[in-house]
Amino acid sequence: MANPKLLLLMISLVCNSYAFAAHEEGGVVEESTQILSHGDMKISNSKTEEVQGFLSSEGKLNGEVPEEHLDDWEEHATFGYNNDAKISLSRKLLQNTPSDEGVLLQFKQAIMKDPSGVLRGWNISANADYCQWRGVTCDPQTKRVVGLNITGGDGTKLVGTISPKLGSLTSLTSLALKNNTLVGRIPIELGNLTYLEVIDLHDNNLTSSIPTELSTCTNLRMLDFGTNNLTGQLPVELAKCTHLEFINVSANMLGGTIPAGFTTLRNLTTFIIDLNRFVGPIPPAFGNFSNLVEFSAKGNNLTGGIPTTFGKLTSLEVLALHDNYLNGLIPKELASCTSLRQLDIGANNLTGQLPVELAKCTHLEFIDVSANMLGGTIPAEFTTLPNLTTFIIDLNRFVGPIPPAFGNCSNLVKFSAKGNNLTGGIPTTFGKLTSLEVLALHDNYLNGLIPKQLASCTSLRQLDIGANNLTGEIPVELSNCIHLETIDVSSNILTGEISPEFGNKLQNLTVFLAMWNNLTGSIPESFGNCTKLVSLAVNNNRLTGTIPATLANCPELQGFLIGFNNITGPIPQGFANLQKLSVLMFQNNSLTGGIEHLQNCSAMWILHGEYNNLSGSIPPRFGDNCTELWQLHVSYNNFSGTIPPSLGNCPKLWNFAFSSNNLTGTIPPELGNCKDMMNFQLDENHLHGTIPSSFGNFTGVKYLHLDGNDLEGPIPESLVNCKSLVRLHLQNNPKMNGTIPPGLSGMQFLEDLALYNNPLITGDIPESLGNCSSLKNLVLSNNSHAGVLPASLGRLQNLERLVVSNNLLGGTIPSNLSHCSKLVTIDLADNNFTGPVPASLGNCTVLEQILLANNNLQGELTVDFRNMTALQTLSISNNSLQGNIFTSLATYNNFIMVDASQNQFSESLPATFNMSSLAALRVLLLGNNNLQGQIPSWLWELPALQVLDLSHNNLTGQLSGNFSMMRGFNTDSSNSSSNNSAPIQQSLVITVKDHQLKYDYIISALTSMNVAVNRLVGTIPLNIVDLSKVVFLNLSANAFTGTIPPDLGNLRELQSLDLSSNLLTSQIPPSIGKSGSYLATLGLANNDLSGPIPSGTQIQSMKESSFLPGNDGLCGSPLINRPCTSTDTKNAFSDVISEPGFAIGIVVGFVSVAAVFLTWGPARTFLRLSVLDPKPRPAKSLWRGPM
Repeated sequence: MANPKLLLLMISLVCNSYAFAAHEEGGVVEESTQILSHGDMKISNSKTEEVQGFLSSEGKLNGEVPEEHLDDWEEHATFGYNNDAKISLSRKLLQNTPSDEGVLLQFKQAIMKDPSGVLRGWNISANADYCQWRGVTCDPQTKRVVGLNITGGDGTKLVGTISPKLGSLTSLTSLALKNNTLVGRIPIELGNLTYLEVIDLHDNNLTSSIPTELSTCTNLRMLDFGTNNLTGQLPVELAKCTHLEFINVSANMLGGTIPAGFTTLRNLTTFIIDLNRFVGPIPPAFGNFSNLVEFSAKGNNLTGGIPTTFGKLTSLEVLALHDNYLNGLIPKELASCTSLRQLDIGANNLTGQLPVELAKCTHLEFIDVSANMLGGTIPAEFTTLPNLTTFIIDLNRFVGPIPPAFGNCSNLVKFSAKGNNLTGGIPTTFGKLTSLEVLALHDNYLNGLIPKQLASCTSLRQLDIGANNLTGEIPVELSNCIHLETIDVSSNILTGEISPEFGNKLQNLTVFLAMWNNLTGSIPESFGNCTKLVSLAVNNNRLTGTIPATLANCPELQGFLIGFNNITGPIPQGFANLQKLSVLMFQNNSLTGGIEHLQNCSAMWILHGEYNNLSGSIPPRFGDNCTELWQLHVSYNNFSGTIPPSLGNCPKLWNFAFSSNNLTGTIPPELGNCKDMMNFQLDENHLHGTIPSSFGNFTGVKYLHLDGNDLEGPIPESLVNCKSLVRLHLQNNPKMNGTIPPGLSGMQFLEDLALYNNPLITGDIPESLGNCSSLKNLVLSNNSHAGVLPASLGRLQNLERLVVSNNLLGGTIPSNLSHCSKLVTIDLADNNFTGPVPASLGNCTVLEQILLANNNLQGELTVDFRNMTALQTLSISNNSLQGNIFTSLATYNNFIMVDASQNQFSESLPATFNMSSLAALRVLLLGNNNLQGQIPSWLWELPALQVLDLSHNNLTGQLSGNFSMMRGFNTDSSNSSSNNSAPIQQSLVITVKDHQLKYDYIISALTSMNVAVNRLVGTIPLNIVDLSKVVFLNLSANAFTGTIPPDLGNLRELQSLDLSSNLLTSQIPPSIGKSGSYLATLGLANNDLSGPIPSGTQIQSMKESSFLPGNDGLCGSPLINRPCTSTDTKNAFSDVISEPGFAIGIVVGFVSVAAVFLTWGPARTFLRLSVLDPKPRPAKSLWRGPM
């Protein structure tokens, strides 16, 4: 084991060697005593002769030091070190501390890339004096390195790590390595640099945490670690560096709270922690930093309020707390910060008003309180701030007008108040702001005209006054602001034309936004002079004309939006040269021509041209050239030809829509390469072939519309990979076959599954569809599905429409469909369902339509409709349901249509009924049942009823009622504003004689009353003409007696009248079929009518079957074999006129006429002329007009 004294001796000798190396030249030791001070360390060179004999020329021991001399060596070989210094020195020497030159070379060795050769000169052979190396500063006396400054820049950034050996540069006072690409950790060895005053590692890629060892650098004044990737917390230990004046750790990933211990840093002037993850409150003790000039903590997660103690910071010039979660009021105490120049507290949750007291901070130049919840008016006192250049209050709740006195802030450069509730006009005084560059008032409630005075703002670069209520024209005077780069007047109520002067004068114009106004005229050709133009948006106006071909002269044009106007003509061929054009939207115009030349626009990103008159083919090289294409939407045009496979080369294609065109051919499987597809629409074309299995690559597609084509084959199994599908529309492809893939059950986002009108699709409805938890619309009607309706569908809590009509389904209706609480429509019509209507459907409280017609349902209708407040349509016709239908109807009062015809309902109609429960009823179809008894009077008082069918029952009694109460039959629909006049989206079949009329919608003008085939008696009531708007009236096959009401022909809307198979007598009233009538069908057969058929009317063009058989006394056209005789005419006359009365009338009339002719001169002249006129006059018939 080594002697400890000998070990200490060896350490001392090594120290001596370093001392001699630093202060001797050529190995000659100076005789005089030299003391080199370095902290607590003192090195003495006296008595060197005593040890010289034991040292070789290289400073090494010559053999062993005798034991008796060790004590002397221990005392003298330390060269005057005190005890603490001995220990420190021993530790450093044991670590084999290298020379400064060696440290620098090791720093260079840690640099992997030096693109500009900054360290190329760090070479002993090239320059032995390391103090002259680039970026190195040495103490001129000691030759120790005191400064290392290597600041990078564009193309000169060092790439590598920071060598831990820098911790051996113990004389270093400044370390500046900013703006490089240094990676790795900050060496903890830098904590050895006790003389360090400046450490600047800004803008590198350093990681890990900030070393706590830096707290030993007690002379540190500046610490800048900003713009790195540092993590962890800001070490509280740094508070030991009491000389710190500047701290910048911005743009890292530091977290935790702001250390309260930092409040001991009394010399702190700058504290910047922007863009980190700091949380918690701001320590109020920061208000005690009397020297603090800048406090910046933007972009963190700080909470709490702004400390009122900041009001004590009279030296504070910058307070920046933008983008945090601070709340509460803006402290009025900040008014005491008399040096304040910049106040940036935007993007927080601050409330209250903008303190008027802040106007006392007369040095304020910059104010940003945007994106808070501040309210009240804009303090007029702020207009007195003489140095104000920037005023930003965007996205708050300020109200009232803009103080006109802001026009006196002569230094104002930016005034931004976007997204508030400001009213009034834009102050004309703003025209005095000759320094104003930005005026942003977007999204307020400003009104009035755009001031022409703004033309005097000669420095104006940005004018953003969109989304207000401004009126009038865009002042042409604004074209005098020749520095204007951005003009946004969108979403106002502006009128007039866009002046060509904007294009002629504004050579710096880059953005012109005037969409959503009422502008007219054309797009000025002069915009082609704006060679810097980037965006031109004038969509949603009333512009006409064509697209200016001169725009091809704008090489910077990226966005051109003209949709929703009346622009015509083609897209100019010159657009093929716009290589930066990325957004082209011209939808909803009347453009013509093709888009082939647009395939040369290689930067195309969004192309919207739907609803135009475009034609031609899809450019074949679109996919080869426009590989950045994201949206291609040109639906509702006249494109023809095939779909180019090259579109599969657009990997970013997200929206592809060519609906309602004339495309032919097959769907290229290459489109499956567009794996980012979200919306794919090729519906309503003429495509054939199968759906490509490659569409299974559309793992993110939400909308897949291929309906309305001629596609064939099964639904590809690969579609089960499209887990994000929301809408799958494959309906109206009559050649598609196969079954529904059970794998569709994995589509948890699927809302619409539409496969209807595909009669070749067969098989069961998969039970697994009950797993599609988001399904809202399941439409499988008009297919060939068999089996039962899966009970699993009852699990679909979001299901709104279940439509499986016209299939081959059977079994009972699952009762658990009542669990579908959002169900709006259930359509199971035209199947083979059996059993009862589930009473549990009464739990579907938002149901609007129940459509169960044409099945084999039995039993009584036991559904309780009381809680179904939205139900409007009940269609259960052509089943075998029994019981009393009115018992169910009495529980509900919002029905609009009830069709219970062709069942086995057999009860009597109730004599009394709460009419309010049927107040909205417009259609009531109860025909072909076994209803008994009389028609109650309340039925004729239903106010909204417009279609009534009671035919083919066993009803008795007379037809009588207050028909004038039935407003549905006597109200002009064109004057009706009620919701009851809206079309009912249900089909209706009306039987007219021997044929049927089918209506897909029931409009208010469609009115029909049918009580045929019952046992009604008595006369046809005269007041039936109160049904003034009735279109179809069928009273046939009853036992009505008496005459046809003479005014029945006054029903001018009547198109079909059937009174056949009754016991009616007498004449056909001449009003029937008279001029102006719409009557097209008439049924009078099998009655006992007589007399001539009224001539000169529409009914003479009808078939004999309208009158025959029966009616043996009828004569005249169109009855070919029954011409009328004079007896018929006389009988007709006597049937309608009293002969004695007529004779008396003739006598009285003759006397009166004679008196006139005898006493009035013109009449006597007429009489003479008539007697002398030899031309015979045709005989006149009293009722039938000219013969």
